[in-house]
Amino acid sequence: MNTVMRTTAALAALLAAGLAAPASALPVVIDFEGVGAEQGEGEFTGTATEDGFTLDFDEMFIALGSTSTPDFEIERSAGTDGVLTITKGGDLFGFISVDWEAEDDDEPNIDITLEGFLGAASQGADTFTTGLQAYTTFSAVDLAGLSLDRLVISADRDGGFSGAFDTVVLNDAPGGPSSEVPVPAAGGLLVAALGGLALMRRRR
Repeated sequence: MNTVMRTTAALAALLAAGLAAPASALPVVIDFEGVGAEQGEGEFTGTATEDGFTLDFDEMFIALGSTSTPDFEIERSAGTDGVLTITKGGDLFGFISVDWEAEDDDEPNIDITLEGFLGAASQGADTFTTGLQAYTTFSAVDLAGLSLDRLVISADRDGGFSGAFDTVVLNDAPGGPSSEVPVPAAGGLLVAALGGLALMRRRR
């Protein structure tokens, strides 16, 4: 194989690697302000969308400034086993963190559980505990770095004791459609490869 052919093959391999290279995905913050403004405060069972994610509320309660924040936050409706399920149209994503707090300082410790799924299979769950009437940001532990297509959030509500959650932070997971280099970037790699090949031919 002559030099030009070897160089062409190397540049083709470089281009193929570039096309498959992961892009840096920015975190997406789900703050529930959109669904709160649309639905208002109160019990809610239904579907909403935010930043490309689908939020499926099942017997949940949208609260406004009931604890340490004036913004909308989410609780489980009293006397139910309500959950919030987050999906992204079949695309993969990852869980980064959630803000969680108790309704009153004198409440016992209460839990929030986030379980991640890929298809029908559970990938694991993170459970976070607090007794503080102030938001604490809890970062993923067992779910850290995992690719999910569904995240199910279950927040404790036991009698008069309950908690509220807000600011669920997600990101695009490796293998998802948005993890590939955009077409313009791939085009730039192709131009650079062809330019290098032409320069070598002129030198020969």
